[in-house]
Amino acid sequence: MRIFIQSTSLDEIRPMAEAGLVDGVALPAARVNGTKLVDDVGEQLSVIAHVLALPICVPVSVLQAVDIYREGRELARQSDQVIVQIPFVEDAVVPIRKLVADGVKVCASYICSGAQAYLAAKMGASMRSVQVEDLDGQGQRS
Repeated sequence: MRIFIQSTSLDEIRPMAEAGLVDGVALPAARVNGTKLVDDVGEQLSVIAHVLALPICVPVSVLQAVDIYREGRELARQSDQVIVQIPFVEDAVVPIRKLVADGVKVCASYICSGAQAYLAAKMGASMRSVQVEDLDGQGQRS
């Protein structure tokens, strides 16, 4: 299991990384969906990537297959450290396979069952994201 800190603040990320408590950074989905947490995705990615040598999960902001693929490619070009985070919904299956075939690292999110995790892995997603709160809500041990 790998632990990613969900933040855009270097003041939060840096101490956790220096202590060895996190394996990467996960930018919050709200970052992409129009809130003012981050004005420029590329700028924030380059700052985090420059300061820390950690993988950075960046969520796509779209849910249609063509758009997922296009945005996934654009995000992957930002840095070698980028892992494109895609919600594992029906329209994401083909884009995940295409992105993986193109050499893009993919993390499938919104995984709610073992079967979904298996299918995401079969599509080529190298990571599956499960929120600790979701596990707790289902009475699972984290």
